[in-house]
Amino acid sequence: MADRSPIIALGWRPGDAVRITAHPHKGVIVVVPGGPHRLTAAGHLRLPSDIRHTCHLENGNRLLAIAYPHQNLLIAATAHSTMMMIKSWLRPSDAPQQT
Repeated sequence: MADRSPIIALGWRPGDAVRITAHPHKGVIVVVPGGPHRLTAAGHLRLPSDIRHTCHLENGNRLLAIAYPHQNLLIAATAHSTMMMIKSWLRPSDAPQQT
């Protein structure tokens, strides 16, 4: 992930160990401290190929990354899952009216 701001908000440092778990049916990736993966020397989160493959991610795909500092947790949602969440919150009355 190119944007380091969620990592910085969590106080994670370059080289920190993290556990990365994919939830492909939900289109969500969960990252917590401690685990077999590490932040890069520049402090970026590199998603392992098995995670990218499981979530059908390709180079350049965007993720919505949300840091939860009080839980020491990062959640990254795929564009598709983000759209599905937004659609589930909308009611038919929220749609713009045709004129």
